[in-house]
Amino acid sequence: MISLRPAALALLVLAGACIPLAQPARAALVLNEVLYDPMGDDAGAEFVELWNSASTPEPLLGVTLEAGDGARPGSWVVIFAGESRDTVPAGGVFLVDGSRLTGAIQNGPDALRLARSGIVLDRVGWGALVGTEFFEGTPAADGASGESIARRADGVDTDDNAADWAPGRPTPGVANHPPYRVTLGAPRLRPEVAWPGEGVTLSVSVRNDGTRALLAGEWGLSIDLAPHAADSLSSPAWRPSARYVGGLLAPGESLLASVSWVAPAGDRGAYDVRVVASSRADAPGEAWPADAVLGDSAFVTGRVVASPVAVNEFAFRDDGAGEWVELMALEAIPSWEAFSLGDATGVGHRLLVRGGSAGAAARELRVAASDPTRFAAHFALPESLILGTDHGWPTLNDAPASGAPSAPFADVVRVADAAGVPCDAVPYDAAWSARGGSLERLSPDFPSASARSWSESVDPAGGTPGGANSVAAFVGGMSPPPSLLAAPRRVLRRDGIEGAGALVLELGPGVASRSVRLSILDLRGRVRRRLASGERFGGGGALVWDGRDDDGRAVEPGIYVARLEASAAGESSRRASVAIAVAPRKGAPR
Repeated sequence: MISLRPAALALLVLAGACIPLAQPARAALVLNEVLYDPMGDDAGAEFVELWNSASTPEPLLGVTLEAGDGARPGSWVVIFAGESRDTVPAGGVFLVDGSRLTGAIQNGPDALRLARSGIVLDRVGWGALVGTEFFEGTPAADGASGESIARRADGVDTDDNAADWAPGRPTPGVANHPPYRVTLGAPRLRPEVAWPGEGVTLSVSVRNDGTRALLAGEWGLSIDLAPHAADSLSSPAWRPSARYVGGLLAPGESLLASVSWVAPAGDRGAYDVRVVASSRADAPGEAWPADAVLGDSAFVTGRVVASPVAVNEFAFRDDGAGEWVELMALEAIPSWEAFSLGDATGVGHRLLVRGGSAGAAARELRVAASDPTRFAAHFALPESLILGTDHGWPTLNDAPASGAPSAPFADVVRVADAAGVPCDAVPYDAAWSARGGSLERLSPDFPSASARSWSESVDPAGGTPGGANSVAAFVGGMSPPPSLLAAPRRVLRRDGIEGAGALVLELGPGVASRSVRLSILDLRGRVRRRLASGERFGGGGALVWDGRDDDGRAVEPGIYVARLEASAAGESSRRASVAIAVAPRKGAPR
């Protein structure tokens, strides 16, 4: 037996203290994502995602999830226990969804810990926690409602919650940071309510949330259309409409993709649009790598031809009566309160009946007002014609704010049904009302989103709410004339009487899909005003002449000729002319 002197023993102990001890291996199984405050009702919508960094599957038998109230030390409660059927694949995820959680995960301060047979494998805490038992290093940032907190790198654990975790969009059951992922958001249609033959553009935000760059032509978007399904967006028979071929998109970068098509003549009514991120836009059948995650989709609903309620006139400036919108029932409706009025933000304010019948017959008018009492007094209208709105008024802007959804228009007057499906949507520009008058629709048969469908009121009161518009085509709701060109009134007066200040020139259906030129000529053959210079119309339409020349000066009283030429490639031009007159002002020298 060898004996050691006390001094030698002390040296040996000191030397042993300098030899590093074997550290426990870092757990391959960790917490990877937590959704604890879903939008709406939390019940059944919370989830916890686990990650296995090992090269072999990880069984969960004996594994538990515990929730801790971060304001009460020692308050851990088991909310999930793994079973023999539960396994996390190698290098993959396992989702513990709300159906398997036996307790709630609270908003911060709160915490979760993952354990196997009583040994803690991982832990994450968020919010103002009262003790270190609830977190590693520093607590993670608390997410907003609807956001999850997830690891900045899948499965990477540095024992510091603040450094490892960040709030973001929930991605249950898939990697938080795969090589390939395209995220779509904020789909928008322009126009939201189109007319047959009118071009429609879908814009959607596209973000590369993957860790690798997406190369040009390597990804794309597919756009499908289907008649609107009131119950579910997954049930319609989708038909391909358009494709978008993506360009270079670096990780973390976003772009606004735009795709256009023509509204079909035969498909009137509400329709759904589905946009899906896809791989290999130039070769749809080619597969992406096995670790690719695209799969995101977005939906939006539009309409072809306004129905069953349309905007007929509106004032977006307060001229003493407040803002107001005149609505026309295009068909019989049981109740005005089944519709809402909104603006470009998409927020709707339900209409409220203040008097008269709850519903309306076809072509009946009602006026929604921001201040019904002041509006009724200003225009001397009965309560039976006036509608209020629930929870405020959709403020109608004179100009779009920076980055506003209405840009480049000032705003949008929007009518929707109880399900939020658009009935009509009118984007407008403040310049359309040069003198501060209301904007009147020339005919409900004309496209909602076209500036040529609207004219500033020439009524001395600045508008004609609840009555016939001062400038109108197809008087009495008649259909467009069979000829190329017609004028309901042929004398332009400037004396403040009905029809004063503007003449409507109706374009018949013969101009459809043709290049239209419409000019005002004097009797010497000189062109005094060009109203159309090659524009195309999806069908019939109308143009308004206010008695001014191309320089904005009032023309002299006398006889003029409106001359139309409609041409199409490979066909002879169609021509028509209408004589019109500009009357002298009363009392003016002849």
